[in-house]
Amino acid sequence: MTQAKSLVRKVGGTFDDKEFTSIREIIQSITHGPANNETMLLLHQLGESNRFPRQWIQQTEYALKTGYWSAISEGFIKKEFIGRDGYFLIIAPHKLSYEKGGIVKLSVFWRVTRTHLETNSMYMS
Repeated sequence: MTQAKSLVRKVGGTFDDKEFTSIREIIQSITHGPANNETMLLLHQLGESNRFPRQWIQQTEYALKTGYWSAISEGFIKKEFIGRDGYFLIIAPHKLSYEKGGIVKLSVFWRVTRTHLETNSMYMS
């Protein structure tokens, strides 16, 4: 069992194998370069799954296509990226600043919020 699936089981959530596979494929795709059509299709399918907030996924798709990352800022501040049962997926640029200029890379975070599962609330406290 992978560490990611193990984490989901520890916090009490279940992940549809298709959703887990889609997330893994999105991560692999982004690791190998800019998001391609396959990545966008997988992301769109996650938005249709009802486990992830559709609007957040659509905003992420837009940001990946255009490079306009401000599209997800407000939703992030308002914690609108947390979906049904506390599942979330965040894809956003991250600047590594070891020296002048730094390197900008995409980061992908996903999991089930422990707070959501324990309190049955839509927002993390």
